[in-house]
Amino acid sequence: MYNPLKPQTAVPDTDDDEDGESTEVPTEIKLRFWKLVAFLNVGILLFALGLMFLAFRGLLVVGGGTALAGAAILAYCAWDYKRSKARIGEIIDRQDE
Repeated sequence: MYNPLKPQTAVPDTDDDEDGESTEVPTEIKLRFWKLVAFLNVGILLFALGLMFLAFRGLLVVGGGTALAGAAILAYCAWDYKRSKARIGEIIDRQDE
């Protein structure tokens, strides 16, 4: 019987790519990535909610403050992304040694 959840081809159980190098990501990079994901989600949510409070309810203080907080978190994410991008190169170089 056909099972759509079962892979139709054999999947190799290896952590190595074609070059024989490991594809494991360093823990520091994983933590930076997930931190940015969480902050971006919160920033987008706050910014969107703030704009909706302003547009649909006319709540200037609540909506403006929420949107401003969301924009500040998004600005922090942009700054941290640039900083992390530069730091990732250093982490990879240190790992290769």
